[in-house]
Amino acid sequence: MTDSPTQLATTLRAQRSPNAPASHALPGHLARLAGNTLAQAALADLRTTDVLVKDATDGDRGAELPLYVRVAGEIDQAAGACASAASVLGRDDLHQEGVARLLEDVRAGVIGTTYGGQVGPYIGRTLSRHMRHLADSIRAGAVTANDREKRRVRSALRATITEDGEYNPIAAYGYLRAKHADDPRQRMEFSTFMSILSALTSVTVQWSSPVNGDSTLTYADVVADPHDAFEEVERHELAHQIWDAAPLTRVERDVMALRTGLAGERLRENEIADRLGMTDRGVRAVRARAEKKLGATAEKLDITD
Repeated sequence: MTDSPTQLATTLRAQRSPNAPASHALPGHLARLAGNTLAQAALADLRTTDVLVKDATDGDRGAELPLYVRVAGEIDQAAGACASAASVLGRDDLHQEGVARLLEDVRAGVIGTTYGGQVGPYIGRTLSRHMRHLADSIRAGAVTANDREKRRVRSALRATITEDGEYNPIAAYGYLRAKHADDPRQRMEFSTFMSILSALTSVTVQWSSPVNGDSTLTYADVVADPHDAFEEVERHELAHQIWDAAPLTRVERDVMALRTGLAGERLRENEIADRLGMTDRGVRAVRARAEKKLGATAEKLDITD
């Protein structure tokens, strides 16, 4: 006699570890189960998708498998659209990579914070972009010295990818520098790194384009003096890390952004007071609180200068 959906669900859940990734929960390719009525019934969950996302973020590993089966069809469709005949990774490979990334982002709270718990927009933007980058960057062919350098660049990009799924070239190059600091043979010049990045992404490097958000340095500046210039870029990146992580209030961010130039212009305290409708004394008090929080955040992130 065929097991009922309830019995099947009990059996499936009993056979897997509650802490195991959803992609390892069942043998074979779970994407094929997404359109299977029996599987959907067996793994049915009364919770809405956004609630499953929230519960999984809060540590409920039992929410991951129902969430995955519910969106597996969308992931598989995105994987098929990103697959390329020239890539080593096929549709199934990209699907599995997508599942792993989905779970990482769910557990990290990215989907809840950035997309309000809506998985569809997340798959259409961040996950599709991630799979497309993988498909485009891992190509078939013999391994050469240049291929090894490309793999190092890809590894650095993946290690420093932002929560929004965007690659950060400056952070990636910093990652490579730190990783190979004790091995001169593995060191890579910034110009080489950017050339490889350009080839991988099929985007021509515009050397007049800024490498940081406030347009103070261009790629040409960095290549002209790669060591000193990169240190300056790195300081900008560290400052933005602290800024993003600090628990500043709205008014504290407004005051500090105008005082430091992060808002595009740098004002004196009396000018900030006029701009925000505050007193000079109020601006000084807000600035003092903000600087204390920023300092504490730098210590917490172990960023000292």
